[in-house]
Amino acid sequence: MNQVNNGILRIAYFTQSIWIYPIINEINKNAILLKKYKKGDLSEWGISISTKLEFLSILVENINKIASRIKKQLKTDLKKVEECIKEQRTYTLTDNKDAFALLGYSESAIIQMQSIYEVVLKYTDEFAKILIPKGMREQNLLKICKQEGLSKTWANDLKTIRVDFFHNYSGWLLFRFMGNDIKLIIELPNIKNGKFKRFSKMHLDQEHINELIRGLGKFLACVSCFLTKSIEKYNQVAQ
Repeated sequence: MNQVNNGILRIAYFTQSIWIYPIINEINKNAILLKKYKKGDLSEWGISISTKLEFLSILVENINKIASRIKKQLKTDLKKVEECIKEQRTYTLTDNKDAFALLGYSESAIIQMQSIYEVVLKYTDEFAKILIPKGMREQNLLKICKQEGLSKTWANDLKTIRVDFFHNYSGWLLFRFMGNDIKLIIELPNIKNGKFKRFSKMHLDQEHINELIRGLGKFLACVSCFLTKSIEKYNQVAQ
């Protein structure tokens, strides 16, 4: 037991993210390339991206779980809900922490997506400098992704929500009743000339979050495909 005192225990965790596997498989075919890959930050950035993808998965899981719990409460308390809507009053949840948790997880998911995007850009550019002379800057990479069906507006949309809204301000939690369906909406503040005016029609809902996640998935698939093919060509020349 004395050996435990002041000791540090490292915890193992295993990512379920497979986006980097094709890249690593190709790298392992070339010992010189593998050495270059491990020499700088590339290996750590690759691990970081996979880890952040796990974070994002957990955040989205919690968003869906808490949103479902709140919707269930609203459906069982329709009389009070109708009164609040009719009288334009705010509704108080049974557990006030659910509102903060839902906003917090949603904001964290956006932040995590933007972080993943930025690290992937660095990772791709630095790796491409080994494979091709000019590297691969953001705009060139987005052009390649556009050819694969990913709109460039996806990256701009993600950045706008992350920087212009969630960096300095928090959203307002709303639920819209549409027949038997209840939709989560996070209304974003309307900032004009650097001053807060009022809550605007700009909003983020669950479907929008899902669209951003699907866009990130397409982006990662495109990056993985580009790097894998570039490594294949690099290895062919090296042989």
